Amino acid sequence: MQAMIFSKKARPPKATLQMWITPTPGATELRVRVDSITLNAGDRARMDMGLISKKTPIPGSEFSGTVEATGDRVTRFRLGDEVFGYINSGAHAEYLTIDQDAMVQHKPLSWRHEDAAAVPYGAMAALSFLETANLKAGQSILINGATGVVGQYAVQLAKLAGAEVWGTGGDSSKLAALALAGTLNYRHQSIDALATRFDVIFDVKGNLAFNAVRPMLKPKGRMVTTNFGLGTLLTMVRSVLLPGPAFRTGIAKYTPVRLTRLTGLMESGALRPIRHQAFPIQAVEQAYRHGYQDPAWVAQQP
Repeated sequence: MQAMIFSKKARPPKATLQMWITPTPGATELRVRVDSITLNAGDRARMDMGLISKKTPIPGSEFSGTVEATGDRVTRFRLGDEVFGYINSGAHAEYLTIDQDAMVQHKPLSWRHEDAAAVPYGAMAALSFLETANLKAGQSILINGATGVVGQYAVQLAKLAGAEVWGTGGDSSKLAALALAGTLNYRHQSIDALATRFDVIFDVKGNLAFNAVRPMLKPKGRMVTTNFGLGTLLTMVRSVLLPGPAFRTGIAKYTPVRLTRLTGLMESGALRPIRHQAFPIQAVEQAYRHGYQDPAWVAQQP
């Protein structure tokens, strides 16, 4: 099969399209013929840090495709089932294997492969951080970076939770398409131009300082950021010790339970495909060289 093979020895580390052994599914695994994949920020981070398996040096986490083979103990899936899901690495290939109880679900019939492949990374991250924020119906939330992959799903999920949703972004037309209660284009205005106070600020971009936006939070408000590091951990500890708004950081948690919940929302029509760009498999190497776009998709097979 063809696959993107990652090389740590190259300087800088890179992935190139090569021939690789087609994987054989284990007893509880299915082999998926991949139709669509994505190149997301998580994939780039793992490659930049060299966190790709030496045994199977194939990057890529999100996929959508068709079950082509199953192990003899697989009960959840059959040959020909259309599925989508998330793995730590190995998706950027013609075929992949994944355990039936891992992060893989039947693709809703109304969703195209390229749309379904776009869901796991962004939507599970958005769901994870919104759970951390403890967002409730009737509360207000400002999503900093609302037009990216995580941001677009955060907008949808926050609305489904019954919240009043505001957002920032660098493209006014994309912000307008999200039908938000209020918007701010950070290329033209500073975030403190917003006079509203919020129950939650979700900093998807990870570039807001808690002290700078603290006055924008209600007394029991919470700020949640994707920026996870020593500095933000110390800020979180200090916020616990002080009265007033709270600060939270962490790492998105990707789990089969969250993907199952999202699949239900997809099937019901509550969750909709996000805007994306499509490019052919021949352009994958170029996408790796020039960096991912937020968002960008690869349609692998017709």
